[in-house]
Amino acid sequence: MKDTEFVQISTRVRASLGALSHSDRIRKAVDAASSLPSLCAAVRSMMPQDASVPEDASLDGLCDIYLGSAVKLVRSLAPEDGMYDSLFYRYDAANLKLCIKASVRSLGMPELFPFGTVDTKTVAEAAEKRDFSRLPEGMARGCAEGLEEYAATGDAMAIDLCIDRGCFEDTERSAAASGVGILKKIASFDADSANTTAFARICAMKLPAETKRAVFSRAFVSGGEIPASLFPTGDFTFAALKSALAGSRFAPLVSGTDENDFSVSLLEDKLSKARGELLGSVRFIPFGADVPAAYILEREDEVRAFSLIGAYIQKGAAPSEIAEALA
Repeated sequence: MKDTEFVQISTRVRASLGALSHSDRIRKAVDAASSLPSLCAAVRSMMPQDASVPEDASLDGLCDIYLGSAVKLVRSLAPEDGMYDSLFYRYDAANLKLCIKASVRSLGMPELFPFGTVDTKTVAEAAEKRDFSRLPEGMARGCAEGLEEYAATGDAMAIDLCIDRGCFEDTERSAAASGVGILKKIASFDADSANTTAFARICAMKLPAETKRAVFSRAFVSGGEIPASLFPTGDFTFAALKSALAGSRFAPLVSGTDENDFSVSLLEDKLSKARGELLGSVRFIPFGADVPAAYILEREDEVRAFSLIGAYIQKGAAPSEIAEALA
């Protein structure tokens, strides 16, 4: 599709941003970190004018409305239905995992994310009736396989791993079909990020080597640039991780880190920042298919920041400590 077909949606996106940039919005939330009411007031002030915000909305509720408004705008004005679905499949996966595990444990249905491509009622019904025909292909298969493995082993992690594999398959397929450059970059980046983080987490597990290999094999997802063969599954160590990433786009994330200073949380923080850097060039494009995608990704990043600030406030952290953590 031509960039000119995205003039309307790009214009609406730019208009909804107002005078505040992505970094301005996070900074405004950080400046309001003195209390939870102050933070909520800051988030309210950054809502789109047409957003309906209840007076008693919690921070979580405000974040849902904040991101939901962006999702609604992009979906309603996209030139083709489903063009940006690859951004939202992970919410479907999260909802499916919550509902299926609640179902097998005979628990009540949990609160679900309202941003998936499949409405929450359909997700809940699919989990309850074990009918996944209305789900994206990969996740439908993942649900069935996860339940089969769970029935055989009693291991609830099987449900998560199978659905995640299906989710990344759907994401890769949708991003490729969209023809949107940034969507393909993000899908590939997220797959490599998931595999790298999985390997790092398994390194820290106190499990036999054979069990670690089996877990990584089950956790590995498709769609990335780093093949499974580069991860040396005979040696789950930090040195092995550095070796796997050598020559890849993630090499700088670990090359200057000593093993004693390394942690999964540090890696996740670096991956999050690297993901955000993918959007750098898009910020200067006046219109085009990448603009709505970048808009959603930035809103997600802002919501993560708002939630993190709220968590720090609830822990009693000082505003200066919060500012340093979000720097």
